[in-house]
Amino acid sequence: MRNRSGFTLIELLVILSIIGLLSSVTLAALSSAKRKARDARRMADIKQLQLALELYRDRFGVYPTGESEAGAPPAGCWGWDTSSVDLNGDGYPFIPPLATSGIILPVPVEPIPVAGGDCDLTPIYKYAHYSVGTNGCPADKGGYYVLEVNVMETIPNFGIHPLSPGFKCAGRDWSLEGQYTMGGFEG
Repeated sequence: MRNRSGFTLIELLVILSIIGLLSSVTLAALSSAKRKARDARRMADIKQLQLALELYRDRFGVYPTGESEAGAPPAGCWGWDTSSVDLNGDGYPFIPPLATSGIILPVPVEPIPVAGGDCDLTPIYKYAHYSVGTNGCPADKGGYYVLEVNVMETIPNFGIHPLSPGFKCAGRDWSLEGQYTMGGFEG
C-alpha cells in the first residue's frame, strides 16, 4: 500500500476553478460598486453646484450665464456649458463665474473626465442659463437655470434617475433630456 500525501490533478483543477469563479464574482461586484459610487458622487456634485448657484444668485441677483469669460456662448453641446475636460471647446472651466467669484473652488467636474465625445452619450455635467420667459416658463419668475447629469452609469437605457428632481416649463421638459436634472428661477 502506498501512502499518498498530495492532491490529484482533478482535485487541483477543481480548486483552481473555484478560485477563478470566486475572483470573477468579486471583480463583478467591485465594478458595480465603483459605478454606484461614481453615480453617488455625481448626485452630490450636482447638489453642491446647485447650492453654489444659489449663493451666486444671492450675491449678484442673477444666476451665472454659463458663457465663457470672453462673453461668447459655449461652442459645443448645443449651447450647454459642460464639465468634462472642456468638452464644449470654449477654453474655460465649467461655469466660470462660480470659480472667478470664489464661491466654489474647484468647481466639481465629472468623475471620469473625457476629452471630446458626444454631448449626449459622454458622462458630463451640463449647465444652461435661460432668459426671462423663454421655453414657456413664466416671465414673472425671472431667468432660470438647468443643471443636469446626462449619463448615469447605473441607470439603463438612458432612463431618468428615480431621485431626479426634474425641471420643466410649458414649452420644454428638461427632465426627459438628462438622467438627473434640476433647475431654478431667479425670481
